[in-house]
Amino acid sequence: MRRNYFALGITLFGAISLAISGCDTTKINNSKLVIGMERAYQPFKWSQNSANEHTLPIDGSSEHADGFDVAIAKYLGADLNKEVIIKRIGWLDLITSLNNGAINMILAGMSSTASRRQTIDFTDPYLASDLAFLIREDNIPAGNNQENPLDYQGLKDLFRGHSLICQSGVAGDDIIDTYFASDTSLN
Repeated sequence: MRRNYFALGITLFGAISLAISGCDTTKINNSKLVIGMERAYQPFKWSQNSANEHTLPIDGSSEHADGFDVAIAKYLGADLNKEVIIKRIGWLDLITSLNNGAINMILAGMSSTASRRQTIDFTDPYLASDLAFLIREDNIPAGNNQENPLDYQGLKDLFRGHSLICQSGVAGDDIIDTYFASDTSLN
């Protein structure tokens, strides 16, 4: 059976903060600002082959990181008078890397959730935005627009017979599980 998919686009859910270790701070290298980034979340961060005035090198590679979070990293490094090291770390490994001392900060558009706050600390938010579903324009029911958005039942009806997809381990993944995955009428 062929399945159609809707992509769940998270413009960011809630308030985004820097994550810092709430665990054993003796593991942290205080002479450098070692930042873990996923680098695949434009416009916040991405990797590229060439360097320019906006980029920072990615440790252990010939690539360079660029984007909004890289600008924040550069600002923090200058403000703290520390060398900034960007480490390429997959999304699901960021918190583990922070807690085991491989990095001393996560700069990755990570929402401060109750579960995450059990093992790491967050700064004050530096960005706040809402959840958004990305739906092709020709799939939006007539009469629905920014001023008249679909309600929850309308979304359920729209997604019936389709699959919702989202990056694993992010806030949107929890939204799908909480509000859509358990609804057998969508399958």
